[in-house]
Amino acid sequence: MRKILIFCLSVLIFASVLHSAPQLGGEMKFSGLWYMTPNKWQYARDNYQLFDLTMSDDPADNISYKARVQTRLFRGGTVSSLSDLSDFKAVSAYEIIPWEIWVKINDIPFKNLSIKAGKQYFEWGTADGIHPGSALNPDDYTNPFAMGDKIPVTALDLNYTFNSVKFDLVWVPVFTPVKMPKYFPMFDNSAYQMPGFEIVSTTEALTLPKQKAGGMGMAANLAFSLFNIDFSVGAFDGYDYLPKLKQLTYDTTSAGVAKLALDADFDFPKLRLYSFNAASDIAGIGYWLEAGVYDYNNAASLSSSPFGVQSTTVFDGKPYISYVAGGDYNFQNGLYINLQYACGLPYVRGKGNMEDYLMLSVKQDFFYGLLDVELANMFGARRKYALKDNYEIILMQKLSYNATDNLVFSLFVSEIGAKGNTLFNAWKDYDSLGTELSYAF
Repeated sequence: MRKILIFCLSVLIFASVLHSAPQLGGEMKFSGLWYMTPNKWQYARDNYQLFDLTMSDDPADNISYKARVQTRLFRGGTVSSLSDLSDFKAVSAYEIIPWEIWVKINDIPFKNLSIKAGKQYFEWGTADGIHPGSALNPDDYTNPFAMGDKIPVTALDLNYTFNSVKFDLVWVPVFTPVKMPKYFPMFDNSAYQMPGFEIVSTTEALTLPKQKAGGMGMAANLAFSLFNIDFSVGAFDGYDYLPKLKQLTYDTTSAGVAKLALDADFDFPKLRLYSFNAASDIAGIGYWLEAGVYDYNNAASLSSSPFGVQSTTVFDGKPYISYVAGGDYNFQNGLYINLQYACGLPYVRGKGNMEDYLMLSVKQDFFYGLLDVELANMFGARRKYALKDNYEIILMQKLSYNATDNLVFSLFVSEIGAKGNTLFNAWKDYDSLGTELSYAF
């Protein structure tokens, strides 16, 4: 099915190129990222230099398309033997990714109906950076603090628009999981220690959902405007792109009677997600509310050790809600303020793991837009724990020099302070420092 879809896309894009001159554009980014882990700076080994090339057609045409390819060049290579020296990809590590490739047919066979097929984005949420009601596009956590980065998915989208009403029906033929960062504590085995024992090694296994003939997911979204407020409601039935823990196995080792090896098995749970969005603008102040109701089947993780088998509930089968509400305002002097409150973040699932976050972002430009300063701050806590012993503070600062409209140099730092039973407590040793030079063409 996937090969047939890619072949059809190639034919349609080639036909579209023949009847009109393509528009070319893109971006180049040269960046560096270092982590403080824990007492010295270390270069982030999954940081990359980017060449992003886009070819597109006039979206007003009956047939339009977009083909976007990313070339990611990583620091150093993967040479480990003499034979590797004959492999250019081992000498200089790089990836060439067909990032976004789709074709769109408008007003055929019916007026106001469009058909869009290929790797694409679905921007259905109204919040800024955090979208609890979105499950189609997985997150790209190559940079774990970039909560707005998404991965395009292969899908077929039927869209019908009438006046201010827009209806989307989406079919997802293949499953696309989340992109995790390398060398970062996404799985922290300290939460699974056994009293009196030491875990000397950890292995992980991940099971992907089995491919189904009818596809791996369906989604629908209805957007409309009423009383100067933009609304949308949606539903998704498929698989969560975030894995869940399925089973832990503790095995004895030859290292000693009090030393254990830990095997962790993960899979991807079935998910039904119902979303609601509302956004408006009053006296220049923007407001938004986005909510997602997560509905999983009953699921438990098993823990097997020399002392027996235990079962821990992961999902109790009862729907729960994650949401974000916020507002922003642009002052005449160039100051921009963005304030959001969120119950839950994209990193976690399960009602018992929901934390409360208050996020404040302030931007100010200086010297007629030549210099931009951005301060992004986040404070988080869990309601069922004492605040003084369970909290997290994330501070991110960014300084950008706009040499021209297309050439920007940026310097950014992030600092994490956390304590107790919180998400970012495992990340508190990962303060970061980064630089970036970007050129758009």
